[in-house]
Amino acid sequence: LRAGADFRGFFIRTFTGKQLYWDRVEDHDYDIRDIAHALSMKCRWSGHTRRFYSVAEHSFMVAFLVPQKHRLSALLHDAAEAYMPDFPSPLKWYLKSLGFNILSELEKRVDQSIAKKFGYEFPRDPIIKEADLELLALESQQLMPEGDEKRYMLPEFDIRLTCLPPRDAELAFLDAYERSK
Repeated sequence: LRAGADFRGFFIRTFTGKQLYWDRVEDHDYDIRDIAHALSMKCRWSGHTRRFYSVAEHSFMVAFLVPQKHRLSALLHDAAEAYMPDFPSPLKWYLKSLGFNILSELEKRVDQSIAKKFGYEFPRDPIIKEADLELLALESQQLMPEGDEKRYMLPEFDIRLTCLPPRDAELAFLDAYERSK
């Protein structure tokens, strides 16, 4: 046996000490504290930003952009990333073009399991993807180096991103969770 494996299978240990087994993600007891902490420690855009900007901050910003009835789903739209790595979208598209879908399928299983645990609709309302893309454009404008793709990403609103340190982003995420219930 080794770290990340025992007689029950392969797993990761979460911030709160739980074990998520990859062959039964549907049975995991997902904890909002694990999600908030892990997402606060992960930088958006694979870390290629001018300043640290966490997935947690991105998530509560998306939640801020949607009507109240969709806020919990919006807040947790990237929650699977608390348990598995996120790949840049162009890499996901490339891998799918090669027929490599196993990670996307696992991510979807984790995502569905989180939705079931926290009691929101899956798949999500399209308004959440719209807000996610609007925020992506804003992030591109404020955090990314120059590139031709920026001309296709014009944000529809003017918000200044804060770029919180991880602990502050974690606390803000947990606050947004409490307000979204």
